[in-house]
Amino acid sequence: MADKWDGYPSGQHIDLKCDTMIVAGTRSEFYGSLSRAIEHRKQNPAKSPQELIFVDELIDNQPPDIQLSDAVTFCVGGFHTTGTALLWAIYYLCNNEDVQEKLYRELVENIDGEITPADIANCTQS
Repeated sequence: MADKWDGYPSGQHIDLKCDTMIVAGTRSEFYGSLSRAIEHRKQNPAKSPQELIFVDELIDNQPPDIQLSDAVTFCVGGFHTTGTALLWAIYYLCNNEDVQEKLYRELVENIDGEITPADIANCTQS
């Protein structure tokens, strides 16, 4: 099967080891970005508990050789979880036009221009 993949341009190779379908050319960029983020966080640790992010947990509790693979796992999991939640929300809205209309009216009433967290807090349907 590897011979078949070699017949395609390298930009079209799909990383079969990572189910996010990252093309082979960007896989190294993705891993490189995560590696740089981990190294940056090691050099610039959180100053308070409110600044902690998932990378801090990896740095504190995982050996260095596991940190990158766990970071990839978290990113892939978050990607799929968010995508699935959005898919179901869109499906629900498509099948419930009354709810879709209520949400639309509320957004028009509460949001003027760029959306802020305060705008979302004012919405009751979201």
